[in-house]
Amino acid sequence: MQYSRYSKLFHWIIAIAVLVEYLSTLVMPEEARTPEALVNFHMSFGLVILALMFVRLVSRLFTAVPPPEASMPMWQERLSRITHYALYSLLIVMPVAGWLWASSMGWQVTLFGLVDIPQLVSAQAGLAEIFEGVHSFVGGLILTIVGLHVAAALYHWLILKDSVMQRMWP
Repeated sequence: MQYSRYSKLFHWIIAIAVLVEYLSTLVMPEEARTPEALVNFHMSFGLVILALMFVRLVSRLFTAVPPPEASMPMWQERLSRITHYALYSLLIVMPVAGWLWASSMGWQVTLFGLVDIPQLVSAQAGLAEIFEGVHSFVGGLILTIVGLHVAAALYHWLILKDSVMQRMWP
């Protein structure tokens, strides 16, 4: 049984958005003092991911999740569930931490320069340092979990040759 087309759509759009976010960090200035174009782009994509994650969570409440592959051992099923819950949580925490970081830096967060997004906290250097640390730490967790997620999907597809990966393939 496959995931719904909406689940697949959200999965792949969010996956692409996360990839764009990661790639933007590779070319972003190390010590950004003001939110230049690339930093604004990065913050905007973070807000898009946050919005998509909330829509995806609501969608998941009303969309049936296919049962696990019959041949999948219980430990893999549990690890898969934990991985998905962790990714969902972290993909909400990450943009919120970034938004808090930008707010505490005194930056005006905008959505692609078109809409001003309200500050979550006032500018405070001490808070900025904390939120920067949270944002960086969560980013590392996301990279690790996404790497494991991709490795598991490839393992099922190429080694086990079962239908686990095809359930989410477009």
